[in-house]
Amino acid sequence: RFCNLAALKTEIRVFVVWIWLFYEMAAATNIIVGSQVWVEDPEVAWIDGDVLEINGANIKVKLTSGKEIVTTSTHAYPKDPEFPSCGVDDMTKLAYLHEPGVLENLKSRYNMDEIYVSICH
Repeated sequence: RFCNLAALKTEIRVFVVWIWLFYEMAAATNIIVGSQVWVEDPEVAWIDGDVLEINGANIKVKLTSGKEIVTTSTHAYPKDPEFPSCGVDDMTKLAYLHEPGVLENLKSRYNMDEIYVSICH
């Protein structure tokens, strides 16, 4: 099966009001050289990579696709390096509750045929 991340991105916007506070918290997280981050990508919604350099508000990221980009720290979100490949059944268990983290969890769960998740315990 094909998981359409663009469609999932649209669906998840329903949670925006609830998640907004967590966006602010995630954006305030310090990103340092060597951190794993998510950056927005027009083809796959979000793509992960490693921070190579930080120059003021600009950060250089080597994406998992091999491409290097420069973006601002406000457009990068931390990635949990210990995120389980099977995802989590309760979204509140995510280390970072932001759009790319939620979408990655939904994609992981979808790929396992475990499409249902909760957003509270």
